[in-house]
Amino acid sequence: MRLNPEKCVFGVSGGKFLGFMLSSRGIEANPDKCQAILDMKSPSTLKEVQKLAGRLTSLSRFLPCLAEITRPILLLLKKAERFKWTPECEASFQQFKERLGAPPILSKPVADLDMIVYLAVSSTSISVVLIQEKQDEQQLVYFISRTLQDAERRYQLIEKVALGLIYTARRLRQYFQSHKIIVRTDCPIAKVLRKPEIVGRMMAWSVELSEFDVTFEPRGPIKSQHLADFINELTPPSRFKDESWTMHVDGSSNAQGSGAGIILASPSGITVEQSLRFGFRASNNQAEYEALLAGMRLATEMGVKKVICWTDSKIVTEQVNDNFQVKDPNLLQYYHLFQKHRDDFIEVQVQHVPRCNNERADQLARLASSRKPEQLRTTIHLEIPSLSVTAECMSTEVEVPTWMTAIRNFIVRDELPTDPMEAKKLRTQAARYSTVAEVLYWRGFSTPLLRCIDNLQADYVMRKFTKAFADLTRGGKPWRLKSCEPVIIGQL
Repeated sequence: MRLNPEKCVFGVSGGKFLGFMLSSRGIEANPDKCQAILDMKSPSTLKEVQKLAGRLTSLSRFLPCLAEITRPILLLLKKAERFKWTPECEASFQQFKERLGAPPILSKPVADLDMIVYLAVSSTSISVVLIQEKQDEQQLVYFISRTLQDAERRYQLIEKVALGLIYTARRLRQYFQSHKIIVRTDCPIAKVLRKPEIVGRMMAWSVELSEFDVTFEPRGPIKSQHLADFINELTPPSRFKDESWTMHVDGSSNAQGSGAGIILASPSGITVEQSLRFGFRASNNQAEYEALLAGMRLATEMGVKKVICWTDSKIVTEQVNDNFQVKDPNLLQYYHLFQKHRDDFIEVQVQHVPRCNNERADQLARLASSRKPEQLRTTIHLEIPSLSVTAECMSTEVEVPTWMTAIRNFIVRDELPTDPMEAKKLRTQAARYSTVAEVLYWRGFSTPLLRCIDNLQADYVMRKFTKAFADLTRGGKPWRLKSCEPVIIGQL
């Protein structure tokens, strides 16, 4: 057995390690691998394309937006019938040569500094860059890029952003476990992941991310040139918060019940649909107002500041725009409540649209007003139990802390314990909870939401259940379990 003399060098200022160049400046790409690509001619056969793809993959850590740039080249590997090197492939190839002529230098992660994540998505790929800020300087740590599969390309934009974050957490798990992660994006992903009605993969991703200390911030100024190139590569010109969102609302009232349909869409493709069922009887105009107010509450939760509301109710449109006088006392309360919600936005426009152009919102409204509790289990619906204009009263009772207090404070106000271990435990625990109007709910992978109650409420519920069970055993009327709201007694 012999030792390799090339690996027994000590006290040097730099050298090769695991295929990279380590020096006092940081982690650099292997110059031999870069030169091998720079010396390559344009591929003329499928074998040469495979060789080029392999060499680029070995340097993927230093190449931002690799999947997006190599898309024309990778398409050649799927076309087995005939090879043709297109001008798009040549442009991508020359772009790689230009970048590998002066590849970025990556920094070694510092344990005490936060790890900052920037996300960029396109129709075919997702790209991520990890940086750390040290003395007002942004230092690059890692580049990640991935091509979307056929099914993933049909995701909404908000789902693609969440997929990029969850893929980064799985790929760089060691960084996510040892650092506080700050995700800088103008996409309202934090509000969407905490919404009570999310299910399926978004719910699973939310629970998986709860293991890490992840916070979200708006995207700030870009100081690094490589980071600026990365952001400009895939980010669309319009930013999430600068453009007006569009919202279609519609209310429905019939003999079977009342409901509302809401469609909230961003300029960049994010679409949120809600179907609301009212737990009270409402006239057509009241249902239209309830739909408009519910849509404005949804927009507030999403962090929207500019919104254009479309409704097919001519009366509601003219009243909120002060063109019609509000004579009905009930509608006057809705009018004042709308003006109160209007102050939460920079700009709100309410415009009339014919019913034929508001068809999808009308379908959601009629779906909510006519469905039965046992129908449409795969569709997420919310229920508004009472009128929005119900008279309010002020309670002077001091709230006693319960097992729900810490979880609710974290979800609503982002309050965490000072102990790092307790804070991590609370973040993981709160991922399965959500709040609706300051009320804590346990959310599973399917509906319905389970309302959480404290010990005093639990005593009251148990007494009601015991009395109902006693009446059932004495031969009284059948006990209708469907009318009871599911609750959680105590902490899971």
